[in-house]
Amino acid sequence: AIALLALVLFGVALAGWGYRSARADPVTRRLIVRTPQWPAGAAPISVLVWSDLHLGNATTDPVRLERLVTAANALRPDLVLLAGDYVAGHERADAAVASGLRALARLRAP
Repeated sequence: AIALLALVLFGVALAGWGYRSARADPVTRRLIVRTPQWPAGAAPISVLVWSDLHLGNATTDPVRLERLVTAANALRPDLVLLAGDYVAGHERADAAVASGLRALARLRAP
């Protein structure tokens, strides 16, 4: 009985940790890539790559997405790349995508 209780508590703790991790702000990593083909004297460009939005579930609700878009714009990227996993599940995909597109339309990059 104690082992079963320990297993259940471990499962609850793991689920809680997963939810908290999914709701955490994204990690911003800066990477400098040098290429010999880049024109001498040309200004560098900054690229924001954003993936795994998972619209339509508790991890990316509309309020959080708006906040994340504001944070992304504050980085002032020259280019924004959205790299997949846009929608969580299929049940509410239409509403989630519509809401998400309104927020993502505020992304700014020349």
